[in-house]
Amino acid sequence: MSNDKSVPIPETLLVELPDGEIEEMSLDQYLKGVVPTEMGLKKPIEALKAQAIASRSYAVATRRHARDGFDMCSTTHCQVYKVKNRYEDSDRAVDETSGLILTYNGRLVGAPFFGHCDGHTRNSEEVWPNRVEYLRSVSCICGHTELYGHGVGMCQRGAAAMAAQGASAAEILQHYYSGVEIAQATPIPRTAFRRSMILGRVVDAQGKPRGDLRLVLDGPEGPTKKGTTSDGRFYFIGLPAGQWELRVQGKPIRYSSLVTDGRNTVELQVVADIPPLSVNIMPLAHPNQLIGTLGFDGIEITITDGAGGEQKLLSGSAPDFDPGGFAAALPGTDTFTVQVLDQSFELETSGAGLWLRFTAKTE
Repeated sequence: MSNDKSVPIPETLLVELPDGEIEEMSLDQYLKGVVPTEMGLKKPIEALKAQAIASRSYAVATRRHARDGFDMCSTTHCQVYKVKNRYEDSDRAVDETSGLILTYNGRLVGAPFFGHCDGHTRNSEEVWPNRVEYLRSVSCICGHTELYGHGVGMCQRGAAAMAAQGASAAEILQHYYSGVEIAQATPIPRTAFRRSMILGRVVDAQGKPRGDLRLVLDGPEGPTKKGTTSDGRFYFIGLPAGQWELRVQGKPIRYSSLVTDGRNTVELQVVADIPPLSVNIMPLAHPNQLIGTLGFDGIEITITDGAGGEQKLLSGSAPDFDPGGFAAALPGTDTFTVQVLDQSFELETSGAGLWLRFTAKTE
């Protein structure tokens, strides 16, 4: 068990019940209605403990309905919770593992599980868009010849079979989740358990989803890579407060200055395939104003004057000048450069303000 760095987890969760009511309950109270429902009855105690630790980690790492005003629903979309499913063995498994969670490289991880496999589990990228280092394919002694469920993470029948042969909960979990450690977390008030998300969709210049790209989010915790789903969607969850940069791997697309406060959601549309641009320049009556329309929101624009001074801003930051409008103070020198992704435009001022209208370059 790792105790090098305590990982905070919420004392309570907001759970949507089957009737639509939302109830705040302790994390262990929630798990006592999840473990027997998900694992089933008459399972070895070490298998139930493994399920309790996996379910605890999954609940606090994903909080799949944070945007909806609660944390977890009570269906298979999250984990199945039934208030009346309470049994002595499963209650004991939750109590004896209270506060234990799974970590990988010191970070709390989601721990998916499923019914049974066909002799081996699946790598995460065989089922979902992203490669996750602790979700590697491993052999399994569940005894089944067909897959039931997504196949990633812990095989529940395999966990029961391992426990029946004398394996501990730790041995079960470290078999199915490669390289993880079991850590004693620190429960804190739910309102202090702050986590942000950056999510959105990647499209091409015509607005069609791009499901074949990889994104890199860089910030306080280093770079994290994610793939887009078939409909172009992506998400990064569990983010602390800080400033982030999102880029499309292999392309000059960068979305900078994405700010999280530990509990907010940053949602954006990423345009991956911006065509070569040309710019039309029109004078403005306002001598110190530089206004532009790019056609796409969220693209970083750098304005550099002749003395090397820089201004950075995002298209769409001046919505009065749609589409993809931006506005800045006009550089004081006669010449300046506007950088849009990997394209540069050398411009001159003549005492008047300028309106820059970017359009796709025609052959």
